[in-house]
Amino acid sequence: MDIKKIGTIAYMIVMVFYGLFTLILSIQAYTKFTDTTQYYDNIVSNLQQIPIVDVKSKSTQNCDSGYTSLFNWNWGGMSNGCDCTKATNASIQKRMYRGTCSANYTNYGCTQAPGINAQPFNYFEGPANTKMNVCIQRGSSQYAYYKVADQQKGVSCVGKKLCGNLAYPKSVFCVALTDPCPVYDIQVSSTQFDSRFVGYKVTNLPNGNYLYYDNLGATATKEPLSELRLTQGGGVCQLINTQKNLPSGQQDYVLTISNRTSCSSFDPTFVQNGFSIPENRYFMLNMNPTDYTTLTNYPGIQIPSSTSPFNTFQRNYLSWNIPNRNLMKDFVDASSSLNDLKSAQLVVMIINIFVCIMVSIILTVSEVYNLMGKDVPCIDGQGDEEQAKIKKTKKILSYGGKILQIPFLLWAFIVSAQKKGIISQVADAAPMDPTFNSQISSFSTQLEDQVYKKNLAALIVLGLTILLDILLFLKSKYCSKKEVNSQVEPAKLNMNDEQKPVNQSQFPMQSQPQYSNIPMQSVQPGVNQGYTTPLPVTQQPSYVQQQPVYVQPVQQQQPVYVQPIQQQPVYVQPVQQQQVYVQPVQYVQPAQQVVFVQPTQQPQNYY
Repeated sequence: MDIKKIGTIAYMIVMVFYGLFTLILSIQAYTKFTDTTQYYDNIVSNLQQIPIVDVKSKSTQNCDSGYTSLFNWNWGGMSNGCDCTKATNASIQKRMYRGTCSANYTNYGCTQAPGINAQPFNYFEGPANTKMNVCIQRGSSQYAYYKVADQQKGVSCVGKKLCGNLAYPKSVFCVALTDPCPVYDIQVSSTQFDSRFVGYKVTNLPNGNYLYYDNLGATATKEPLSELRLTQGGGVCQLINTQKNLPSGQQDYVLTISNRTSCSSFDPTFVQNGFSIPENRYFMLNMNPTDYTTLTNYPGIQIPSSTSPFNTFQRNYLSWNIPNRNLMKDFVDASSSLNDLKSAQLVVMIINIFVCIMVSIILTVSEVYNLMGKDVPCIDGQGDEEQAKIKKTKKILSYGGKILQIPFLLWAFIVSAQKKGIISQVADAAPMDPTFNSQISSFSTQLEDQVYKKNLAALIVLGLTILLDILLFLKSKYCSKKEVNSQVEPAKLNMNDEQKPVNQSQFPMQSQPQYSNIPMQSVQPGVNQGYTTPLPVTQQPSYVQQQPVYVQPVQQQQPVYVQPIQQQPVYVQPVQQQQVYVQPVQYVQPAQQVVFVQPTQQPQNYY
């Protein structure tokens, strides 16, 4: 096996290793980071919220300007369906299918089921089917909790309004004298004077119940209220706490556009606050009569008969130790960069998947086939031509992948290097309760080990492969230049003494065998008798600017070496042709040394 083939195989092995190694790194970095970042996102989402400052009930679907509905749910609607519950063909399963009925299905008794448009659900139930809406208002954006938490020292406010309970310093929240305090709690009770809610404001609800909310926090044992959720099931999901959870054992209907899922792990920081409505009533109050009739006509749908309740849950700002609140703003501000980091890791993973499949696997296997002498069907040409096309395609895709990968990988590395510090600081400080401290610590570890270090390793491997490509490129350029120079200016011959042309004057005449004198006979020129007419011999073209040529004396048919003194490019130039006729002569003893040149081929008229 020649050196060139060995080098090709070695480079293929390097590329396979590079493709698989970087692919594994990018998949690990993205998946591990995505899994743990959900905990981080949940914490950040809580701390970013602006405090709630007012609560009121409405009998209309839309809240006043600046207010949002407590029960808001943007229901996704139903897609078109094909009802085959009465199909006449045994090969068609009798059920509802998603999508439009085909002609064959229609012929076999299937009917088209209309879809339902998406719409907001804002109403809860009041007395005698009266619609009830509860609206909340948030304060000024300058009071976003993560922005002002470091200013809240848990002591009396100087020149500002005191909100919260000094007995529980973490609840203290100072605002301008003209601004309202944040709401600390919202509860529903059937009793007008409930002793559990001393100091709360109270308002009547259309369903006969009473809404209590604490907007002073004088007896608060928690931070101000941050989030509200509406969901079914046993609580708010631990990981994706924004989803509308399904009750255990229940599934969304086949035509549902926005499918919900169930979860078994609930977030204990979300607590129920008393609002509840059965699922069938919730849909009936929020859908127009026509859409609700369409809904009830779907075969097998559970919603019209489901009494599984939708409940509201609330969560206060997560507890954060006062001495460590100086870390909160940087911790939250890192979220935008970390979201970009997640996108960058996704792009890097997609690029690595493409490069690994196309370059490290498909094209490498094609190149191996070519080296084994087998034809690759999908590539035109054979042999060296096919190999050249494979290498060219491989080079284009490999370089293209690296060029695309460099900015995203470098970006991911820089962001992870910058943000891992603040996350690590918070993890070391452990300013929250044990559950969230554990989540932050896990996120910090994953950011360090699975993102930063793996991106660093990927950059090192990428840099080494680029360096290898550069060296191979320079080598190929050097070899090409050297080959061109050797063709333009051939090297001079370095001949030893035996190979150099021999000057006859340097050597004395060798003694010739003695012959008896043969009488000379006069040979008249004329036609060769007994021989065929000699053919004209064409004089071979001479060299332009011929160098002196020395002819080795012939000794017993010794081969003659004719060679110019210096090897020069030879240019031939035709000369005027002369016809030479060869006639037989009788042997005449030469008076002097005669040089005979052995012809390469015998002429036709030899004798």
